[in-house]
Amino acid sequence: FYAALPVGSQVAVPNLDIIHSLLPGMTLIHLVRNPVDCFASLKSRGELDGNAAWAAAAWLRLNLALRQYGIQHPRHYRLVRYEDLCQDPRQTALVVLQTMGLDWHDNLLEGIDEYHGRNQGIAVRQIVEAKESTLIADICRLEARNYGYDLD
Repeated sequence: FYAALPVGSQVAVPNLDIIHSLLPGMTLIHLVRNPVDCFASLKSRGELDGNAAWAAAAWLRLNLALRQYGIQHPRHYRLVRYEDLCQDPRQTALVVLQTMGLDWHDNLLEGIDEYHGRNQGIAVRQIVEAKESTLIADICRLEARNYGYDLD
């Protein structure tokens, strides 16, 4: 069983212990994004009223909870980085599909390109002020390292 947990400006951390007890066969696919880029995307859409501290705290709570689920249930967890999906959508989607026991279909790439390519070529990170970036880095730095993000 696979479930999608929407992430946006109204992030809440689900009780993964309860979900796992109800759906013990569930595999959680954890899609993570650099927290500064995540905030830039939310800010570009006018979400969160530009509150970098709230965004960073929400990013930290959610990703820490999802990663801890992966530590507790490694056979029921797959980490996927948003940046990998954007850089190599076909290969990254293949990993996700294999995790789910599904096959590749060429029309999937069109959907991935449409959804994840919306901001391609747009420098949304430019709207993040230096003080916002520093605040997000201070809050998220340690957890971000677990996903290969260097916020220094």
